[in-house]
Amino acid sequence: MNKTAFAILLIAILIVLSGVGVIAYASDWFTLPAEQWGERFESEDLPDNEGNVASAAQQISKPDNFVLPANYTAATITVTNNLNDFSFDITGCYAFDISSGQFNFRVYRGELNHFMHYIQIDGYTFDGFSGWTKAADGSYYEANYTSLNSAALSAIYTPKTFTIVFTDGVTNEVIQTLTASYGSEVKAPNAPDYSEDGLIFVGWEGGDFANVNRNATIYSVYAPARYITCIMPDGSEQQIVVAEGSSLADAIAPTYENNEFSHWRDEDGEKIDAAAVTVERDMTLEAVYSSVIPEWAETLLIVLGSLIGAALIITIVVHIVKRKVRKAA
Repeated sequence: MNKTAFAILLIAILIVLSGVGVIAYASDWFTLPAEQWGERFESEDLPDNEGNVASAAQQISKPDNFVLPANYTAATITVTNNLNDFSFDITGCYAFDISSGQFNFRVYRGELNHFMHYIQIDGYTFDGFSGWTKAADGSYYEANYTSLNSAALSAIYTPKTFTIVFTDGVTNEVIQTLTASYGSEVKAPNAPDYSEDGLIFVGWEGGDFANVNRNATIYSVYAPARYITCIMPDGSEQQIVVAEGSSLADAIAPTYENNEFSHWRDEDGEKIDAAAVTVERDMTLEAVYSSVIPEWAETLLIVLGSLIGAALIITIVVHIVKRKVRKAA
């Protein structure tokens, strides 16, 4: 065996014994197995850039002896996330293109895998980086810059959209179907009226349509109607309809001219704590009102008060002047 063959054999033996690969191809940059590089995270499971959760053993750190693509130099590039104002640094590489007079920057997918838990945001789809294009094989993002100091990855997103279906809670028929983006608010349609059937609409349930965050089917909810007979101050009777199970405090008393509703009295003339009463049956109650000064009368009193005040001031001033005149005489 000659010296050259022996040297080649010795190098091969050392590589096998060490268990560490020396060469990392450009398409696999920063993607050697975890057992060769050591674990990057010790306990938490974090998603990769496909949205799949990888175990801690798969979240790996960069090797000390990786091989860059030909003619490329390692560079630190800042990644920014404009949705939550978060930023961090990542290792990429660059090469100068003489023909364009620009620097060609690359950031490899394998490197981004370690940081996707910073980039992914609930309710949004990550669409790549502004100004950066993805290689045909998907192994890296690439962009050109005129300066080494200007390279940055700015993450861009599209809000996820969800379907909100408003459904009749009595018939299960669809009232309206809406598409809304994450975090937005949709306006509920008018619920079907079943008051003639003795049902009162009390609201919607089945999901949050004031802050959309998932697909949802929202149902109109009804309660049996209960009737409150209101004894008015003039002895007349009026009837209002409320939902069974609602609070008496939510019942809207009939209007009474130039008077403001004050409280309810029971059949014994006792004042009722409306907030403590749940309407579970039909009721007869006395509606008590307090007098309210009409707006025009209130304005008139203010004007009259101003006039009287002005007249009083004038009277006082005249009296003082007369006294001084008498003293001077």
